[in-house]
Amino acid sequence: MKNYFALLFASILLLSSLSFAKIRNLNSVMAKASPEETADLAKLLKQVTLIPVKDPNTGRPMLKVSKVQKGSFWDKQGLKEGDLLSE
Repeated sequence: MKNYFALLFASILLLSSLSFAKIRNLNSVMAKASPEETADLAKLLKQVTLIPVKDPNTGRPMLKVSKVQKGSFWDKQGLKEGDLLSE
């Protein structure tokens, strides 16, 4: 019985520490970029790793955030690993 409660407690701690993915509009995120940041688009895109995926419900193309460079534009916008960007 003690093991059951220990497992239950550990599961609750794990679930409470997870951050759930957000779906964000890519155009809204990019609208917050300054002219200086958008002037060097290659540099901006090197600060994040995006993976093309499809929305399982609609089939629409989306981008899944795989990595975000700390202190980057994307980090300042609150993007986290696992978030999804839609058009």
